[in-house]
This record gives sequence, structure tokens and C-alpha cells, in this order.
Amino acid sequence: DAFMKGFGIWNLKGREKRGFRRYFTKILRSNILLILIPISILGLFWYHMMIQQATQKFYQQKSIALNEIASGIDQRIKNIKLELATEISEKRYSTYTYSGSYNTDLTMISRRLSAMTQKYHLIDSVYFYDRRTGKIYNSKTGQYFFPEFYDTGWIHDIKENSCTIQQLPPRLVFDDESLFDKYSFLYNKRNNLVLSLVLKGKPDFYLVANISMKGLYHDIFDSYHLGNGRGEFFLTALDGTLMEGNSSYLDSKELVLQPYKSSDNQVSYVIRNNRIYFIKPVDFNALAVISYPLGDSYTEAVYLGKYILLVCAGLMLFSLIIS
Repeated sequence: DAFMKGFGIWNLKGREKRGFRRYFTKILRSNILLILIPISILGLFWYHMMIQQATQKFYQQKSIALNEIASGIDQRIKNIKLELATEISEKRYSTYTYSGSYNTDLTMISRRLSAMTQKYHLIDSVYFYDRRTGKIYNSKTGQYFFPEFYDTGWIHDIKENSCTIQQLPPRLVFDDESLFDKYSFLYNKRNNLVLSLVLKGKPDFYLVANISMKGLYHDIFDSYHLGNGRGEFFLTALDGTLMEGNSSYLDSKELVLQPYKSSDNQVSYVIRNNRIYFIKPVDFNALAVISYPLGDSYTEAVYLGKYILLVCAGLMLFSLIIS
């Protein structure tokens, strides 16, 4: 009525007024059927399509990022393997004898072991193990003077006749070797997780490089700026045992039991607890995992979708005015 009054429709006669109302109602119906409904359907379809594309792009980007992280982990381990193979070719290792100059040779060898740890900050320690004497010399404190304090766990896991680098599963070792010189209950403190690389030399000795899992984790964390966003990065064993990092939103043992879905670059993902977990195997029979809030996968699409809906609403209003 206000619309009709504003345009002087009230001045028309009764029959003309009823005819105009029928005509105006017909225009509205035709606009609803021909313009409003199609535009609404098109807008919703467009919005859904943007959500799907944004989600797919998010999965692709995060898969590529995790693949680069896993490659970075593997490459760091390969570099240390190469250094270990180069180091064992040093003639002094194979020419020393159990004689008066034995200690002098071992002093030089201990210094070389220490130099390796300075060159690669990821190395926790390096061992020189003489199988004939049963003694272990290391890059931190030299010789272990008490057999009960030897780190000998790796000896039982190696293949004696292997001439290639043997990579042992991650294991716990003494955290602070400086405590060996003190009579303390802390002698048995074992809370440092390492990945041991073992290479046999001639005539009968072994070089062992222990890579710190904590150092490797923090190096990757800082190198790829993983603390800048809302992602959560951690390393876990294949059985779900958490190695480094935090899994605050889902227990890592529960995570590995979930059915994985495939993504790009051999990266899998799991959606749980309103988060998406991207999973990639790494060199030492472990999993690199990074998770994000599920809403991050379509955040940009939501903002764009609001503009799409606003355009559709404006187009419908414009169509009504033109009609």
C-alpha cells in the first residue's frame, strides 16, 4: 500500500487498482521463478565450489610442505652418514696398534670425534669402539673407565660382518656423560633419544655417530618456521610412541590406529577432533606429523564466499528494481 500510495496508485479507480495489483504480483512471481531462485541456487553452488577448491588447495599445500620437511630430515641424516664414511677412511684409525703409542693415537682419535660433533650440531656423541680391548672412547669424556657405564646397547644390535652403514632404531642413552666422573644416582639417568649410525672399520673397530632426536626435531622446527602458525608438529614411532614434540589434541597411539586417507606426495591425512593430521614416513622408521585446525582448510573460502553471497543479493535487488 505504501508503494502504491507513493506512486499515486490510490488515485486509480477500483478496477484499475485491482488490475495493477495483479500485474505487480505477476512481476514478483516471475522474478522469483526466473531470477531470484536461479541466482540463489547459482550462488550456493558457487559458494560450495569455492569451499571444495580451497580445501583441495589447502591439502595440496600442506602435503607439499610436509614432504619438504620429511626430505629435510632424511637429508640431514644422509649428510652425517657421508661424514661418518669419510671419517673412517682416515689412516690413523686402521694403522694404530696396541702398543706404547696406543694412547697417543687414541688422543688424536678422540679429538677427531670431538671435531665431528662440532661440525654437526645434530650429533649427540661419536664413539670409537675397539673390539679387541672391549673399550669405548667417545667425543665427550674420552674413555669410559667403568665397564658398567659403557653405552653398549648398540653392540648387540649390529651385524658384525656388515661393511655398510647400519642405522639402528632410535634408542635411549645416557643424557649427561659428564656425570660419569661423579658418584651419584644420576649414573643411570637415560632420557636422551638418539639415532645410532654404525660403520665397521679395519682391522676390528667401529665408529658410531649418535644423532640427537631432540636436536633434529628443533632444527627442523626452526628451519621451517613451524612455530609461526597454528600447526602442531611432532615425531612418533610407527607404534604411536611419541618421540619428540607435542600431540595435544589427540594421543599419538590413537592416531596411528586411525584409517589413513591418501593425499599428494605420499602424504596421508586423518581428520579427528576437529583437526586434520598430515602424516609422512621418515628415514628412521618413524612418522613426521603436522596438524592444523580443520577450519583452516576453508578459511579463505569463507571470506570469499561472503562476497559471493553479497554479489548475488545485490544482483537480485537490482533485478527487482529493473523489473
